This record gives sequence, structure tokens and C-alpha cells, in this order.
Amino acid sequence: MYAKEEKCLISQICEGLFSKISERSTSNMVSFRTEVRYGMFFNMYVYDLLKKKTVVMESGGLRVREHPRDGPYVENLSKHFVHDYSNMEELKTAGNANRITARTRINDSSSGSHDIFTICFTHKWFDAELPRERMSKIHLVDLAGSERADTTQTSGIRLKEGANINKSLITLGNVMSVLGKWHSKQDY
Repeated sequence: MYAKEEKCLISQICEGLFSKISERSTSNMVSFRTEVRYGMFFNMYVYDLLKKKTVVMESGGLRVREHPRDGPYVENLSKHFVHDYSNMEELKTAGNANRITARTRINDSSSGSHDIFTICFTHKWFDAELPRERMSKIHLVDLAGSERADTTQTSGIRLKEGANINKSLITLGNVMSVLGKWHSKQDY
């Protein structure tokens, strides 16, 4: 087990979530449900990290869709119900083992992917004999770093992967810029 300061951000958030759940689940009138999804955006395709690595790479990628009410989602991305912190850690570890990494001049295990670890959390309770429900989603994103071909001395497939990483980071920057401009024009 890691010392507290050595845990990654995902682990710290998950540990805190389950700590709060255990504090609040003393009443029969309260229930919690937690599920996890773990996806990888690699080389312009989306893969499910919680499936075996051979299945992940042979699947050809998943489709990104838009739900009219819930917004964007990845079609057929598996969801896994978790009951405690150790169960969530096991899933995160299994997903990390399926990530695609490659050796570059700078990094022995450079991640060529953007990864999204999603926690869907549902809290149900009764308020004056009426059932209530609150659902939250936390998307924890691990972005691949930009790639400079001359510095990493990559070629062939790795060079193409680096170009796709840079292309996706530029697109993300453009989206954030548009959202920032839109946000600054809103009246609050």
C-alpha cells in the first residue's frame, strides 16, 4: 500500500468518496451506488480499458455519441459497480495495465493516450417520506503530453501517434478557448 502522499489523484478521490459513504450509510433510509468506467483515447480511437488488452486493441474502437439530455458518451463502454475502495483500486489497476505505452528517448513508458476514469455516484434517501435521488459524475482525465519528434527521436508508427496526440491537444485547446469566450459573455 502506498503512503498517503504517494497515492495518485484518482486514488485519493476514491478513498475520500468511500470514507464519506461509510460515515453516512448508518441509516436504513440512505443508500449509495457507485460505478466506474475507464476509457482511453488513442490514435484517434476510443477503447475500453476495463476489457482485456487483446480485446481492447482488436475491437477497432468505440463510438462517441451524444445523448439529448445527458450529453456526450462512449457507446458500449463497460460499467462496473464497485462496493468499496479496494474494489475501485482493483479496477483502476486493471485498466492501467491495459493502457498503451511506448518507449521514447525521454520516457521508458510514455503514455500515448488520453485516459478518462469516470465515477458515477448515486445517492438515494427519503425526505419527509418522499424518495429523493441525486446523481453525480466525476470525470478524471489524464492527458498525454505533447510530443516533439526531434526531442523524442520517434519515427514511423510512434511519430504518427505523436502527431495524433498533438492534434487532439490542439482541438482540446480550441474547445476550451470557445468555452471561455462563451462563459465570459454570460450574464450571471
